[in-house]
Amino acid sequence: RAEQPKPGPVPEVVVPDVETFEVGKGVTVHLVERKSLPVVAMSMVFPIGVASDSPKKPGVRSLCTSLMGEGTKSMDKAAFEAAQADLGASVGTFATMEMSGVKVRALKRNLAPTLDWMMEMLQKPGLRRGDFQRLKKARQTGITQAKAQPLRVAGRLFPHFIYGDKHPRGQ
Repeated sequence: RAEQPKPGPVPEVVVPDVETFEVGKGVTVHLVERKSLPVVAMSMVFPIGVASDSPKKPGVRSLCTSLMGEGTKSMDKAAFEAAQADLGASVGTFATMEMSGVKVRALKRNLAPTLDWMMEMLQKPGLRRGDFQRLKKARQTGITQAKAQPLRVAGRLFPHFIYGDKHPRGQ
């Protein structure tokens, strides 16, 4: 191109309203409605994350949170994923430094069965030894591979220099 195109107008950013209310005993809900698509996305967040892991067992909370997402007592990982795929839904777990939780995404018409799977995953997780061993090995392999990637090494060391080795983020 001989000449760079001129930029267009800056689009207007519309931040949706957030409705906040409580249900049950101390459960705070932050609701953002967007009615343009018949999709529901939600997260149930618990205020405890991997920063609360014991220094002697780093990564346990993340590993256990991942294990919960591997199915239920009645459905192994493959059956759990197939059931979700049949309805175009997803149920999963996550863990960050400060929080852990469950996330759900489903078509509005399929929300009820998707929430049933979420509750079954929380109340009756599969917690299969084979899944645990597979996840643990994958984490160990990821750590080994990360040692050969300068950006990942820097990303791992940076919090140590900022927070120190006594702070959960620096460990």
